[in-house]
Amino acid sequence: MINRKRIFTALSLLLALLFALSGAAFAEGGEEKVEVLETALDYSDRANWAYFAEGGEEKSVDVFLIAPLVDTKSYANSLDLNEKLKGRFLSALDAQRGIYDDACKLYSPYYRQVSLNGCLLEEADYEQAMKNAYMDTSASFRWYLDHENNGRPIVLAGFSQGAQMCVEILKEFYGEGAEAKALKDRLVTVYALGNVLLEDDIRAYPQIVPAKGEGENGTVICFDCEDGSVKSSLFVPEGKKGVSINPLNWKTDSTPAGSELNKGALINGESLESLCGCYIDENRGTLIVTGVSTEQYPNPLPQLFEDGSFHTYDYMFFYTNLKENLELRMKNYDEAAKGQANAGLDIRYLLSLQSIREKAPWLGKLGEVFCELNALLLPALCVFIYLAVNKRIGRIALFNYGASELANLCVKNLACVPRPYQRDSRIVPVKSSSSYSMPSGHTMYAASIYGSIGAWQKKRHPWITALCIALILLTGFARNFVGAHTPQDVIVSIILTFAVMLAMTHAMFWLEKNPERTGRFAMLLFVFGLVIAFISLIRLYAANEGNVQSIKTEVFSSLGRWLGLLLALVMDTRIRYEAPKGRALRFGAGILGALIVVVATLVTNKLHLSAIPSGMIWMLAYAAALVLLPAVVMKHMRKETDSK
Repeated sequence: MINRKRIFTALSLLLALLFALSGAAFAEGGEEKVEVLETALDYSDRANWAYFAEGGEEKSVDVFLIAPLVDTKSYANSLDLNEKLKGRFLSALDAQRGIYDDACKLYSPYYRQVSLNGCLLEEADYEQAMKNAYMDTSASFRWYLDHENNGRPIVLAGFSQGAQMCVEILKEFYGEGAEAKALKDRLVTVYALGNVLLEDDIRAYPQIVPAKGEGENGTVICFDCEDGSVKSSLFVPEGKKGVSINPLNWKTDSTPAGSELNKGALINGESLESLCGCYIDENRGTLIVTGVSTEQYPNPLPQLFEDGSFHTYDYMFFYTNLKENLELRMKNYDEAAKGQANAGLDIRYLLSLQSIREKAPWLGKLGEVFCELNALLLPALCVFIYLAVNKRIGRIALFNYGASELANLCVKNLACVPRPYQRDSRIVPVKSSSSYSMPSGHTMYAASIYGSIGAWQKKRHPWITALCIALILLTGFARNFVGAHTPQDVIVSIILTFAVMLAMTHAMFWLEKNPERTGRFAMLLFVFGLVIAFISLIRLYAANEGNVQSIKTEVFSSLGRWLGLLLALVMDTRIRYEAPKGRALRFGAGILGALIVVVATLVTNKLHLSAIPSGMIWMLAYAAALVLLPAVVMKHMRKETDSK
């Protein structure tokens, strides 16, 4: 007889077991994880290319164009590159390829990109998804180099996630080694649009060189558009600052560009002239668009970007300007290539020094540190000599240094000689500069101060004179070695400095014999400084090249030092400073004065102050070191004398 109770119990246990197993299975599959991809797509298969050699053999330049985010469905990466998703790739590429079509042969890979959902994952999962996406991008670029490029010039281009992939390609392929050097020589430019470079990446990867003007080759053009209200974004988190360029005036400072410079936006296939202007936000480094609103051009990706973002329209707003800019950069590349074939002795010399740097990168860093230490410590050394060793020689050295600064700015901004790496894209400097090339400022400053000290010691200690001459020559060589200046820049610097020193030293000797003329003499030098600064600024704006804001800051800083020095000259007729006889007081005053100058240098460099504040800080620093401090010391000495 069947025992119904036992059957019921057995069925209950079986059902409980099934529920438990199904629950475990559900729990295991309910939480998706980012798959770690081990193998890239096979790019010998044309099916993995959205566009392959599109445009014909008559095009002399290739563009490697990487698609932006188009996958809004997948969990983390586009693991299923189906026909519908590939169609979205093509639509996104077609919207921007017109910038490059007229000039370039097009290559564009499909890749298992990070999806919209993937961008919203926790940081570790997002980074893994990005690694997956870049594995495909890297493999496609490697295959393209090995099988298609054949030594042709390259334009790297991408928007949004595609721009991020471009930056990763620079990190991997354009670093050190023979192939990287050859690729740098063939890199026309990088359009990493809808992205902002962060200063950390620029410092870590010297091959990532942000564009500083409209025509250089081998640099990265990047910007991300906002309306000015955004506090944080995917590319520039709150508290960070990015590096961008303005695509209308091609400046990297906050100089506004009006809508009249906008030659044509392209919105939904319609060309719109003078649609908007823009300027770079001083705090975030993003591009602030003027003349349009987010009501007119709403943000379609609220999951990723705050209200106030124009991210989707980054290249659309400036379509025609970007297209014309590519034409200019390609023209400059062609001209540079012709020039490279007939490169002069100066460029060949710099390239030979660069080959040494590439084998021992630490030597380049050492050369740059040596030059920067000169710029930091030499003015402080002059102040120390003035306060603690020999007031007369310290004053002469300071005036030689100040006059050399002004002469450097005047000649540099009148001649407007481009840097060697702007003349020849094969030269990659240790550190780029926004100012012109000739004459070399570092060499002039070193020559003025070392020259003053050497002339002072030539009879007492000839070995000090020899050392000073060696340091002047070493500074000039270091400027060549780091790729910042040509040999002729350095030679002109030394000749100009010694001409300035000869004139200024004789003027100071004349003043010593005619102290009653100090006021008139100071007024004459005051006018001289103003005229030099005025000429430099007028010529700078007329040339309309380089980073105007940065060079303005250099001009006002030099003028501030000059005015502080003149104030010290006039006030000393009352203070009548003499170095104290007591060693502790004498050296204490010297060290404190030198420290004031060092702090002023660090503050103005680190805070990236604008022109007038920098000039004011320097005038106050010189006044504190050369007027206030001597007055306090002399007052203390008089009290000691009176007490005796």
